[in-house]
Amino acid sequence: MIAYTAYITSKPQWTPPMPVPPAGAKWAAPAVAVSSLRWTFDGTGMLQPGGVRILVVPAGGGASRQITRDPYQHTSYLTEPEFQWSHDSRSILAPAVRNDDGWSVYSQNQIYDFPVSEAGEPRALTTGESQHAQLRLSPDGKSLAWVGFQWKGQSYHVSHLHVMDLQTREIRQLTPGWDRDVTAPVWSADSRGLIFLSDDRGSSNVYRIDLSGVQTQITKGAHKVSSLAHAGDDLLAMYSTPEAPPAIARISAGAVRVIADPNSDLKCRFVSAEEIWYRSFDGTNVQGWVMKPPGFDPAKQYPLVLVIHGGPHGAYGAGFSDEFQMLLSRGYVVLYTNPRGSTGYGESFGNSIQHKWPGDDIKDVLAGVDRLVASGYVDPRRMAVMGGSGGGLMTAWTITQTDRFRAAVALYPVTNWITHVGAGDNGFYIASVYRKGMPWDYPEDYMSHSPLFQVNRVTTPTMIITGEEDWRTPIAQSEEFFRALKVRGVDTVFVRVPGEAHGIRKYPSHRVQVIAHIFGWLDRYLASSAPPA
Repeated sequence: MIAYTAYITSKPQWTPPMPVPPAGAKWAAPAVAVSSLRWTFDGTGMLQPGGVRILVVPAGGGASRQITRDPYQHTSYLTEPEFQWSHDSRSILAPAVRNDDGWSVYSQNQIYDFPVSEAGEPRALTTGESQHAQLRLSPDGKSLAWVGFQWKGQSYHVSHLHVMDLQTREIRQLTPGWDRDVTAPVWSADSRGLIFLSDDRGSSNVYRIDLSGVQTQITKGAHKVSSLAHAGDDLLAMYSTPEAPPAIARISAGAVRVIADPNSDLKCRFVSAEEIWYRSFDGTNVQGWVMKPPGFDPAKQYPLVLVIHGGPHGAYGAGFSDEFQMLLSRGYVVLYTNPRGSTGYGESFGNSIQHKWPGDDIKDVLAGVDRLVASGYVDPRRMAVMGGSGGGLMTAWTITQTDRFRAAVALYPVTNWITHVGAGDNGFYIASVYRKGMPWDYPEDYMSHSPLFQVNRVTTPTMIITGEEDWRTPIAQSEEFFRALKVRGVDTVFVRVPGEAHGIRKYPSHRVQVIAHIFGWLDRYLASSAPPA
């Protein structure tokens, strides 16, 4: 049998009697009645009634059969569809939320054992208010591993590695002392341990842990490793550095060797990054990276582009960025940092921005700018700030807090937390966790952290770029901010990208155009210390 997931539509909850069109009449598309808490999904658009289900089909061909159905939902704010076959192929193991509307639940899911036969009911293997993801069945079929966390009502929880003995149902957390996220777990061939990835201070490396909890680091260094797979006694993974695009590497006894590089024929050289650490306003240590253009001369002054990452619970680090390399080729110094809220520095650091985003994280970023200006090679009259998604929000917020930047580019930002609650496809979750509560209960909290309500302070020329089919940070967020800037008389351009969802990744031609808009805006304001013509 082959198992797979598919979205299965169901009858709408609200279906009143409708008149029948007259013979030969061509009516317009029917009105859509929405009853689910979440009725849109970024990259999909309007969600039809129904949900993601697990189905099976005979390997030799034949009719498919649905295994899971209501009230078991395989999608929620923190649940992605996934499954594992049991060792005897009689059941399928999968995380799910048991609720008629999975989107109304964000604090927990459970791992269920779904029988493949039509007889029998699903069995919950886990209990409690916790999250379970990245399920992995051991080769001997005796243990199930996953990554997850006990829900604490935070916007960020470190994901730990857990193992269940499927015979006794005993659960052990293998990484209680490892204050970093565990991702991409892979069982060892002998079922005695697991190999996984973790990000730590901007670099991702490979680790091994046995079932007693003894953890060892396999790879070391400043690089990004992802997508682990076994290759005999070795491992295969994607590997990159700031100066090397992703390639396939073999990991043997801790040594990393690139074995397939799709970019080996490129006739260009990429620039490396310099890691820096600096103290923020309150003494917090912050990590960042500086990239300097080809032919860099420390005796000269260069324009600076500050880039802010999104998430906010994400991180920059020792990986490759084509956009950074293109900025360098145009003569810009590039600064990117991991302010508080970033991952790879522990749960406390990551969760420190809850109910306060944006806020002190911007101060962390600006302290990095101060560090470079003090170095003497950055021209303080030619600096720009840019970022996308959460970084777009922080870009918009930055220009409400300071006028030191000569240009800004905010890509698909949130600018008004109040309207985002009702319009963003994850607005309910954001309001429930990132903010103190709903806007009708905490209006001042929403306004005090929304760039739109501070727009009277903005003087920085600003470009806004958003996809017209973005449901994560809907384009209305950009429209509101753009119109406010225009009313205020601030030089601003609004770039609308048709057919694109959040991140603008669907069409390569759109990506080329977006980069052209960004470079045109930066070049206009940073090419010279003199005001633009």
